[in-house]
Amino acid sequence: MKTAICYFSATGNSYDIACRLQKKMSDADLFNIADMRIRDLNDYVKIGIVCPVYWLGPPNIVKRFIHRLRRFKDKYYFAILTFARMPYSAEYLLQLEFQKAGLDLHYHYCLKMPESYFVGFMPTPQKNQQFLFAKADEAVDHTYPDIAAALILETPKSLLNMIEKAQKRHEKLAAVLPQFAQKYDVHKNCNGCGICARVCPVNNIEIKEHLPVFGDQCEGCMACFHRCPQNAIHYGKKTLRKGQYINPTIDIAQLDKQRLTEPVDSND
Repeated sequence: MKTAICYFSATGNSYDIACRLQKKMSDADLFNIADMRIRDLNDYVKIGIVCPVYWLGPPNIVKRFIHRLRRFKDKYYFAILTFARMPYSAEYLLQLEFQKAGLDLHYHYCLKMPESYFVGFMPTPQKNQQFLFAKADEAVDHTYPDIAAALILETPKSLLNMIEKAQKRHEKLAAVLPQFAQKYDVHKNCNGCGICARVCPVNNIEIKEHLPVFGDQCEGCMACFHRCPQNAIHYGKKTLRKGQYINPTIDIAQLDKQRLTEPVDSND
């Protein structure tokens, strides 16, 4: 049965997991959520989402993607969410988003990866990163048989009250997230290369007079910060002297190649 693994990844953590899972399967293809056509999923029996946890829940771009899937009522859906601190209730909030779209999320799993949200937290030490990557292999080994068998998980009724509270907290945070980029500073060492604009998954950055200008549709993924070769983009003082992070196990050029160069049809 053909499987589509649809990922959203700014620093490569979720892309890493998507690639590891694909290697386990003989019939799986990768798709970048940021630049894919929904009609390309017509022939797939299973559709998976691999994405990070942002602000207590799934990224806004992933939630929008789920609603674009609503034409596919008869697919098996699974999700793997990557997180650095805690998963909170992100897997159940993702499940709620599927329900809003009239779909069922049949299986979900959360796994820990290195930190990339340098606004609020310190980078994961390199030794700890290697430990997490080894654990990621174990996690994929654990989830693959479940996905292959089309396992269906049931949400415990005892969690429903907690999920409802988590949903309200996440919705408040997600509502202000599009303004996240307004607090970015561009330092004098910016050379106007435009990489930040090219890696932004929602085209929220324009280069004007050799400097990035940020719009009001930010995902908060921080790809622009982490991918800047000059380390010239910062979130006030909160990201200074913290370095940058790109998952070292992936070929970042391959991650970029997953982005389509053709415009996505507005109606798919």
